[in-house]
Amino acid sequence: MNRQSTRTTSLSTNADLIGIPGGRAQLDTPCLLVELDALKRNISLGAEMVHAAGKSFSPHLKAHKTPQIAALQKQAGASGFCVASIGEAEIFAAVSIGPLTITSAFATDRQIARIAGLAERGTVLTVVVDHSEIIDRLARLDVSLSVLVDIDMGRGRAGCRDERQAISLSKKVLSAKNLTLTGLQCYAGHLSHTNDFKKRHEDAAQADARAKSFLEAVGSVTSGPLRCSGGSTGSSLSDLNSSALTDLQWGSYAVMDVEYNSVENSADGEALPFENALRVASRVISTGHEDHVVMDAGDKRFASKYGAAPRVVCPACNADGDFRPVSDEHGELRGSMLPGLGCKIEVIPPHCDPTVNLFDVVHVVDGDTLVDIWPVAARGVY
Repeated sequence: MNRQSTRTTSLSTNADLIGIPGGRAQLDTPCLLVELDALKRNISLGAEMVHAAGKSFSPHLKAHKTPQIAALQKQAGASGFCVASIGEAEIFAAVSIGPLTITSAFATDRQIARIAGLAERGTVLTVVVDHSEIIDRLARLDVSLSVLVDIDMGRGRAGCRDERQAISLSKKVLSAKNLTLTGLQCYAGHLSHTNDFKKRHEDAAQADARAKSFLEAVGSVTSGPLRCSGGSTGSSLSDLNSSALTDLQWGSYAVMDVEYNSVENSADGEALPFENALRVASRVISTGHEDHVVMDAGDKRFASKYGAAPRVVCPACNADGDFRPVSDEHGELRGSMLPGLGCKIEVIPPHCDPTVNLFDVVHVVDGDTLVDIWPVAARGVY
């Protein structure tokens, strides 16, 4: 199946400001920004940490959904990339970014046909499986695929719950002429926002032992090294020290958000070492109240997974205060120094992945200059 795209390139009203000194201050809002230098530092640091630990790096593109950011990650040494959906795989395969792993399960013949189409067009593709019926259907394809057996690491989502099931599925993959068993996916997603360091450290040790046990079980029916892929930005320190994980899927590290700022990276409460590169810019559109001003960015521009609010980091007009979306199109800024009509503020979004998915483009800024506008090419695809 050759899936035809129905997406068109979105134009930004801010394109005329590219390269103009002070253009950042003139942006039409609400809009999504990324600080270029902070983005590059995060990408460089993440790659250095993973490679120093002797592991491969397959950053998860669902965090930013943007080919230009993926290109920077590739330049930093990513060996491949992870995507959450077949649609994301189709978008990034079209720009030849490199080997792709689809980390979510799939179930329909239409989805399997799309996967076959990607392989036919030359995409180096790995899929994850947790059901024998899916393996049977993949085995009937005329294309070759790499396969990871998915393991439920305690979140109760997709994946094998016991070693017997993992062994059975592994044997079935090994018996298929067109499929190659390359390892396991052991994504312990429940660790990513376990903010307390001690609790996360204890849970990570249990997850590591579980992954190691599954690796040993599957290793008993196959030969050669197995890829063990997983990890997340919030559990990055544990991931680096894991005895089981060989390939890390960090995604949000490149841009960060308020909720990841709450994750304790050490026993003394030290934060994760990555910078907040992502912003949402918003302007004051009404000043009729003494205790707050009304902004032009509401619920349609923010996603919060754990209840955090956006955090003001770049207030205009010497403003300070607390920002919260209060309706679909509007937010409120409350504080002791409120900005005037038309003033722009910038806030760190609560949760980066779904917030990015609310925008067609990301505005790339360097100091006070808008240097480029990148399409969020994989937003909304499935």
